[in-house]
Amino acid sequence: MSASSQDYRRYEELRLSLKDVQRGFERAALSWPNLIHKLVSAPDKSLSIEAWNAFRDSNRKSDGGWDWWEPFPDGSYCSQFLGEEKWLEVFYRLAESGMLVLKEIAGLQEVKGATPDGMRATLPDVGYRSGWLSLVYGTAELATSLLRAKFWAWNVPEGTFIDEVDSLMYDSWTESPGGVSIPLHPPYYQLHLDLFNSSVEAIRCWLFPEAVTSLWNLGGDSPINLPSTNDDGSENLKAILTSVPSPTNNTEDRPQPRYDKKRRVLYVGDDKAKELKKPARNVVLLLSAFEEMGWPPVIDDPIPPTIGIVRQQRLKNTIDSLNTGLRLIRFGGNGTGKAVKWWHLDDGRSSEQG
Repeated sequence: MSASSQDYRRYEELRLSLKDVQRGFERAALSWPNLIHKLVSAPDKSLSIEAWNAFRDSNRKSDGGWDWWEPFPDGSYCSQFLGEEKWLEVFYRLAESGMLVLKEIAGLQEVKGATPDGMRATLPDVGYRSGWLSLVYGTAELATSLLRAKFWAWNVPEGTFIDEVDSLMYDSWTESPGGVSIPLHPPYYQLHLDLFNSSVEAIRCWLFPEAVTSLWNLGGDSPINLPSTNDDGSENLKAILTSVPSPTNNTEDRPQPRYDKKRRVLYVGDDKAKELKKPARNVVLLLSAFEEMGWPPVIDDPIPPTIGIVRQQRLKNTIDSLNTGLRLIRFGGNGTGKAVKWWHLDDGRSSEQG
């Protein structure tokens, strides 16, 4: 099917509709207290709704404050909302409005020539509300000054050794009073800003992808990319990026990584990038695979498949764990959920998110 001029106009109309949703989030962001959000991840595999409800009951706020828990339909994550209950319905309404617009935009991808080059709308199949959260957190991986997320283990003090945290995320389980097995310290993500301001920034990244500046130069792709078909100043926006170097693996005359399995230390040249005091099995498998292959820019996921485990989510959690506290280099996915790449951090800063 080929596009008509009407299809092209419809694409721009939908971008304007998304800007209307953005303005709705901006108005909601003026409220206080606002909605804070935490996204708890199932360790290795999805949890049943019964298990997530048992986890919720074991982690209710004890100070009498309001919170609301909502598992994703597929059991991969569970949301915790904090703040004031009256703003939850506002978020639901805006999120569903935004997803309806994005769903129609995604449908235009099927029409040849109806969208500009580089347009992308990859929507998760988890419903409108959970889908919006997935897209906001997925975009937060770009790590802009306003949109980024902290990755840590539930109910674990932030001063805890990184390698101990990694083990706690996946190996600590207990039984609820109802006899349901639940994780004690699952991985979780928390947005840097409240949920309304984070949604505003996510939409900005989608509508003006050429103007996105990542703090850590991660080089990842946003799930949504909606460049304009009009000359609306995008060339000027591109100038913003000229001073931001792209992640590169041009390793000529640059120190190479080296994993000392016996000492459990990852080096870059002679500098220590990370010491794994109590490494998780999947992190060791990943580093050992790179070491055995001589550190090529990208390798396939080396972690063996396991029945009942979502492989893409496990790889993402492994990469996030490895990147926490890491210096000098950075690891990331290649967008397929089946491979891992690495690159140098130009300034050698810590790769901790927050």
